[in-house]
Amino acid sequence: MLLRLLITSLFFLTAAPVAAMDILAKLDTPGAPHPNRLHLKMIGEIIKGDARQLKEGLETYDGIQFREIAIYLDSPGGSLLEALKIAEILRSREELIRTDLPPETSLRLM
Repeated sequence: MLLRLLITSLFFLTAAPVAAMDILAKLDTPGAPHPNRLHLKMIGEIIKGDARQLKEGLETYDGIQFREIAIYLDSPGGSLLEALKIAEILRSREELIRTDLPPETSLRLM
């Protein structure tokens, strides 16, 4: 009986759908002489398809020139292969890539 319950529980846990990472974008256009900047907030577990979602999202800004992409990543981890694809997409961009820590993050020196 206990074994059947354990197997059933594992089935439901593995069958649960995994949500894609939320990628939120905000274009900062302060006006001359300051350059445009794209802010990306990437939240959630990295799963298959997230690199494609990022690439398609960045394509919507192809007609706009901006100097840098500022990235804020809040993820518990996930697919290493998909994370490498995301890194390759960002590495291939001409803009400067900058990463930000969340405001509540504090680095502690030991």
